[in-house]
Amino acid sequence: MHPSDDPSAGEEEDPERIRSGEPDTRPVGQGDYVVHGDDCISSLAEANGFFWETIWYLPENRELRSARGDPNVLLAGDRVTIPALRPKTVEAASEKKHRFRRRGTPARLRISFYDDGDPRADEPYLVVIDGLVIQGTLDEQGTLDVHISPTAGTAEIRIADDEPVTITLGSMDPVDSWSGLQLRLNNLGFIAGDVTGKPNGPTRAALRRFQHSQGLDPTGIADAETRDALARVHGV
Repeated sequence: MHPSDDPSAGEEEDPERIRSGEPDTRPVGQGDYVVHGDDCISSLAEANGFFWETIWYLPENRELRSARGDPNVLLAGDRVTIPALRPKTVEAASEKKHRFRRRGTPARLRISFYDDGDPRADEPYLVVIDGLVIQGTLDEQGTLDVHISPTAGTAEIRIADDEPVTITLGSMDPVDSWSGLQLRLNNLGFIAGDVTGKPNGPTRAALRRFQHSQGLDPTGIADAETRDALARVHGV
């Protein structure tokens, strides 16, 4: 057995792995709000009365936006600028009825399912999100695409007669962090075990399995090529 296949085996970073370009992500951003583990831009916007685009595209959040690239990708410790709410006024004639429609702020859960590389097209699914049951059929690309609340916490998904799988919703750590690698590997079925945020035996073994599936050299090293492939296959 290779040492990194042993689930109990721990690792310390060494200079060679650091030189290989493995993750070393640190928090970014200059705002007053400090990101916690479950935060994403959508949930912060919902909690503060904004659309996610309002916060994400603020000039003050340019550094964060440039570093993370996706509003659902944040790292605990990142800093976000959240502006103060400003009242909006609308002129309307008096002594008449007026109808105002509040714009909703749904997020989306979009996942594609494959069997030996082939899309699981037109198969039925059942999703339970924080107690809300949604049923439907995967599209021709094997994709499930449903609206969810920006504050949804978990989703249990069953495709056809498969055993259900549970995924955590909300923020996804950057692929340039060990926690982000572990989350993506677990989501794709290359089980890396607990999300420790540190390199360890199960993570190395999962990386080798993923690299083999993508035709990459199965080194177990999370180099830039491997991280790019993982982000592409995972979708974020």
